[in-house]
Amino acid sequence: MNRLILIGNGFDLAHGLKTSYKHFIHWYMHRCFQMASDNNGYEDQLIKITRTPYTFRHAEERFQWVERYLSNYAKSKQPVSFGWQGERKETEYYEVNYKSDLLERLLMSVSITNWMDIEGVFYEQMIAILDNTKGIKAKEDALQKLNESMRSVISELQIYLSDLTAPNKINSYDDIIYSRIDDKDIQSKPIKYRTAANRPFETSTAKETLILNFNYTDTISNYLSKPGYKSPIRIFIHGELNNLDNPIIFGFGDEVDRRYEDIENSRAQGWFEYIKSFWYLKTNNYRDLTSFIDSDEYQVLVLGHSCGLSDRTMLQMIFQHDNCRSIKLYYFGDKESNNYKQTLHEVARHFKDKGLMRRRIVSEEKSQRMPQYND
Repeated sequence: MNRLILIGNGFDLAHGLKTSYKHFIHWYMHRCFQMASDNNGYEDQLIKITRTPYTFRHAEERFQWVERYLSNYAKSKQPVSFGWQGERKETEYYEVNYKSDLLERLLMSVSITNWMDIEGVFYEQMIAILDNTKGIKAKEDALQKLNESMRSVISELQIYLSDLTAPNKINSYDDIIYSRIDDKDIQSKPIKYRTAANRPFETSTAKETLILNFNYTDTISNYLSKPGYKSPIRIFIHGELNNLDNPIIFGFGDEVDRRYEDIENSRAQGWFEYIKSFWYLKTNNYRDLTSFIDSDEYQVLVLGHSCGLSDRTMLQMIFQHDNCRSIKLYYFGDKESNNYKQTLHEVARHFKDKGLMRRRIVSEEKSQRMPQYND
């Protein structure tokens, strides 16, 4: 059978790249405050910062201050200005005006949970507009502002990711990507026999391998060839950095969410600018994926993909397809403490038939750890 490998952000993190949304939003805020310090203020589409006379003499002091500011953001109840008391009472180092509700919600999320999902927060903002904004014109104005904020966030994210240094190869991933398919991982597939002695055919080489890269980075390019093995096919399903022929796809992708039909029935315009399904039609990538999974039976390997709801439409198609025979999750951590259960719960959300889900997902006992750059 064939093999489909899902590559998510955890794959980049395993290679030492700081590609989480938390890394990005901290970088963005540090840069904003640095430019405000250097230029007596800073303003873009998302934020306006005014420097007060009590500025920092050293970059390290500013860095530590911004980190405290971000970690305490939720507790400070979204202030328009922020500082701390020192020798001068109520000294404030900057005045901050947030021009984007989306940015405020992202900072609130990362301050409370130490983690955030930009696409999920964006969708929550859409639903809030749907429920709480009265009148078509008011909804359209609010959507325009939200979409403009999202456009700015995407632009800043591309700048951030483009400046990251390409990581070194981790040879252990060759052993995973080019591994043989174990018949014991295919519970519903009968054991085959191919020798005169009638010995069970326990493993087999994948006929074709498709690497479905959900990342914008090109880390996977280190693993596209191995002597003596057939090279895998590669699809950048969410686009590539700095490639106009395969532009970045960013937004929400859960068309089966119970509120999505309400959005479709709304007469206001502007709902679908950052809904992934429409962006997929810009290239042949999605069609190539469906052709692959339609062509033959396949096993799925999940490497660093959270399998969250922002990609639900696509993942549901992959996991519930009649040709899908096995789903193997690779986890972060060790045997005693890892994220296998968390990923399992997310994958389960994409199955309507939970019995089918239990037949297809390989047990934690037979799952494996994702190699790390610092092993």
